[in-house]
Amino acid sequence: MLKVSYISAGVVALSAMGGVALAEPSVSYGVTVTSNYVSGGVTQTDGGAAIQPYIEFDIGAGFYAGIWASNVDFGTADNFEYDLYVGYGGSFGSIEYDVSYLRYYYDDSGFDSEELILTFDYALTDKIAASSSLSSDLMGAESFTQGVSFEVADNYELSAEYAWDLSGDGEDWNLGVSRSLNDNVSIDLRYFEASGEDAEFALSISFDS
Repeated sequence: MLKVSYISAGVVALSAMGGVALAEPSVSYGVTVTSNYVSGGVTQTDGGAAIQPYIEFDIGAGFYAGIWASNVDFGTADNFEYDLYVGYGGSFGSIEYDVSYLRYYYDDSGFDSEELILTFDYALTDKIAASSSLSSDLMGAESFTQGVSFEVADNYELSAEYAWDLSGDGEDWNLGVSRSLNDNVSIDLRYFEASGEDAEFALSISFDS
């Protein structure tokens, strides 16, 4: 199962992996409370709410590692997902880059999948930014994601992403608006669609150190 990290605050913990690590070792942590955990345009909680904590260690020199978790509901014995990841980030000129490796686990079925992600973030104007990601499950399934965000007003941002499987098996997209309440708290309202799936909505609030 190939997963994609979204701009959405609903998965803000995985989006945090795209940031460049600090020069000195440090620890960051946070939690997102969302009305619907959506990944790849598909609900992971049967349309229900989820609590998603994370902790990340910025090792220094651009390297980082962390763990992210969420409750899930697939109608199976699995109740929790936890993701382990490591990565490296840096920049050249105005472009930031990040490469990360993730392993996905569930509490009952155990290891589920892995993913290698290469991401480039770049500013188009002083208010518009873009992000391009290529991901692979290391078994031949690959996808490309293009995102764009627009600062429509102070502390308000409109963002969207479009992702497609490079083998042509499917595509998904999302569109939403987020607001930063302060340096540590943000809210996000987002709409999701995926091939062959019902449309999903998620309202999320994130607290980050």
